[in-house]
Amino acid sequence: MDIDGFNKAALRFRKAIDLNAGCFSAISLSDFPQGACGDGSTLLGLYLEESLGVDVEYVAGVKGVQHHAWIEHDGLIIDISADQFEGMDSVIVQPVSQWHQDFNIQHRRRPCIDTEIPKHRHDLERDFQRLRDTAREMA
Repeated sequence: MDIDGFNKAALRFRKAIDLNAGCFSAISLSDFPQGACGDGSTLLGLYLEESLGVDVEYVAGVKGVQHHAWIEHDGLIIDISADQFEGMDSVIVQPVSQWHQDFNIQHRRRPCIDTEIPKHRHDLERDFQRLRDTAREMA
């Protein structure tokens, strides 16, 4: 998969989030992108794996007091919530990002809805279905 395919998919998914603002079941997405990078990146990762047929990694890191999460595929950074930080774009799809490299990586894993709170899991699954369907309509 080339960078253009990832860029188009990330833009579609971010637009789906923007179009569904105010309709989310999961409280973690209610003020997207503010404080929503973890769950937002998880859902993006699931969408990319399903729609593009690729394996991706959920990456979470810390830089000072800032915590952030994004998706990577073979070194390609895919981030749809960096704009919660001043001066950052809403969608970043690029092989090198000094801003991301400055984070101390806390963990990497396959994207999955891994919360042990049943209601939050259900809410995220419902939101993923809504976002996936909205993004598919744009494809």
